[in-house]
Amino acid sequence: MTDHAFRRPGPGALFGSILLAALAVAAPAAFSSCSAGKGGAERAAGDTNAAETPGAPMEGLAARKGGIQSKVFTDVMLSPAARMQAEKFNCICGCNLRLAECICEQTPGSIDMKQHLQSLVDAKLSPREIEEGMVAKYGGAVIP
Repeated sequence: MTDHAFRRPGPGALFGSILLAALAVAAPAAFSSCSAGKGGAERAAGDTNAAETPGAPMEGLAARKGGIQSKVFTDVMLSPAARMQAEKFNCICGCNLRLAECICEQTPGSIDMKQHLQSLVDAKLSPREIEEGMVAKYGGAVIP
């Protein structure tokens, strides 16, 4: 065997080991209050982010974590079908983002538009009828 197989670890390896151990201890505690991945009755009773139905507003993760935050955003939970349709429209708030990406708080803005889009999808309208409904309510600016 060679000598390098029995060398002692250097200070960098020791620091890395201590850092890894500290992260392993701290990570479960940091995420214990997060309700991501929990469903229905498993969610905490006071969890305001537990929007169960598509089209319902939900607050951002920063609000539920209780940490320092500069802004809490509100968004609308869309069904998968509505999310696909939201990629086809611009938000009319002036941000130049697709409706699926925008989280503006303007009225009318992404919240109103997403709720309306979800109601059109829930009514089982065709993609053409959804486009017509969005243009009728918000104007031609919604079409990219």
